[in-house]
Amino acid sequence: MITNKAIVTITVIFTAALLTMETANFFKTKKDRPAGISCVDTATFKDHTFCLELATIRDDQAKGLSGRSSITETEGMLFGYPTEDYYSFWMKDMLVPIDMLWLDSNGVVVNLETNVQPPKAGTADSELQVYRPNQKARYVLEIKAGMANKIGLSLGEKIELRFNYE
Repeated sequence: MITNKAIVTITVIFTAALLTMETANFFKTKKDRPAGISCVDTATFKDHTFCLELATIRDDQAKGLSGRSSITETEGMLFGYPTEDYYSFWMKDMLVPIDMLWLDSNGVVVNLETNVQPPKAGTADSELQVYRPNQKARYVLEIKAGMANKIGLSLGEKIELRFNYE
């Protein structure tokens, strides 16, 4: 016989699973790609488009771009959060320099760190620099170092984020 406590537990687990799936599905699809772009999710500023790898779950966000030996001028990783807040980042296990852009819910750049260098090998976690925005953001975009300057991205500029749905 199923007790009321078991029904409540099953309902809570089912609801949590549905919410997790909906959050993940918000960032996945394959239609409505911009012309000439073979990736699914994109960030576009003026005439430059980045193919995005999305980090929307905690494990992906913790790993980020760490361990990668290169990032191309058309790649980026977008960290997405359910609400705007002061999300901090560090360069743990990073091998290449990057630009970090904090974006509000509308895709407007509210904070920018350029040419952030990877830490020296063997740097203790407690000694890693932490990068914090001075305004709340909903997204953080990491791109190849120097790209923000190269394409003219600065505070207050709007980046068009395109998430395609199935």
